[in-house]
Amino acid sequence: MQKTCLVLTLFIIFCAGAADAQQKAFSLHLQGDSLISFWGRRILLSPQGFPQQITTFFAPNGQDTTDQPSKVLSENIHFHFVNATDGKDIRLKSRPIRFVMQSSTGMSWMGYSESELLDMNVVATMQGDGVLQFTVRIKAFQDVDLKDIVMHIPFEKGMAKYALGVGLNGDYHPDSMHHWQWGTHSKEETGVWIGANNAGLRYTLLIPSFWSNEGKGGIDIGNKGKSMLVNNYSGPRHIKKDEILFYDFTLSVTPPNTPNKIKS
Repeated sequence: MQKTCLVLTLFIIFCAGAADAQQKAFSLHLQGDSLISFWGRRILLSPQGFPQQITTFFAPNGQDTTDQPSKVLSENIHFHFVNATDGKDIRLKSRPIRFVMQSSTGMSWMGYSESELLDMNVVATMQGDGVLQFTVRIKAFQDVDLKDIVMHIPFEKGMAKYALGVGLNGDYHPDSMHHWQWGTHSKEETGVWIGANNAGLRYTLLIPSFWSNEGKGGIDIGNKGKSMLVNNYSGPRHIKKDEILFYDFTLSVTPPNTPNKIKS
């Protein structure tokens, strides 16, 4: 019974994105040029335009707030582009992110990174309900063979207590590696939630045809070094000059409950 209640609670958190969007919007605050605070949580952005750190101020019950921060990430969310020729990462140089819209109910920003072989253009939006959507456009400057295109989400091990989605139903053993692969005809978006009662992250991969890459892509979840790493990979592919690929995804920080006091 206790295990059933736990799984049910985690399932509610996992599916809360749609219901949460119906709640009253809360104010977003931009501090400096890259720190967004809302609802007792903060998101620090990296030069690429992705979260560098996500911090919550919720108590272990997931409802009350506290002055003690809980970090979700062990390092920034980032992409890898592995060159098939030498097996090395293609290093992209990032410009500073640029906010194109900023208000208490919504924000939008852009990030741009490039190399001699390809570039990555990131357009991100964040609404008052705390849901972030990322449009990630990859364009090749010349024909290039890639061994892999990967998005890494490195979680703090202490926060990654439970996992839902892609075959995981709440129970998770951090010393094991979980493998999941797209089917060759996958058409549905794929969502994953990882975290604890007071801090977690739900993300959904959009436009499955690019992530799936005809069944070559998948998701690996397991410990790697200091992180509990979620490795979202799409596998090898040849990109023609001027070809454009999209690796879009959404993020939301849990718990979704409205805190009694807002930490900003």
